[in-house]
Amino acid sequence: MDPTYQNYKAALQQLTQAQYRILPDYQVEETPQPTAASSRFRATVFVRGECIGTGTGASRKEAEKSAAEMAYLKLNVVELDGVSVSRSKRTLQ
Repeated sequence: MDPTYQNYKAALQQLTQAQYRILPDYQVEETPQPTAASSRFRATVFVRGECIGTGTGASRKEAEKSAAEMAYLKLNVVELDGVSVSRSKRTLQ
């Protein structure tokens, strides 16, 4: 079953717990003057202190979901000669 079926935040949490035995850390800030209502909040997700995804949204929750999607895809997919290949494990230093 595809772990993203529920949502990327849950999938990212499962991935980081399984591979690194830690939870992702989210930092959310409200943008001072959003250019659009859909970008009022900006979230950054970290694993072991490394920024692995960012996202924006009209709410804190939407921004975190957007950042989690980017992070999940970054940790789970690698490009090899223009072809996306799913990765079983990535080492963060």
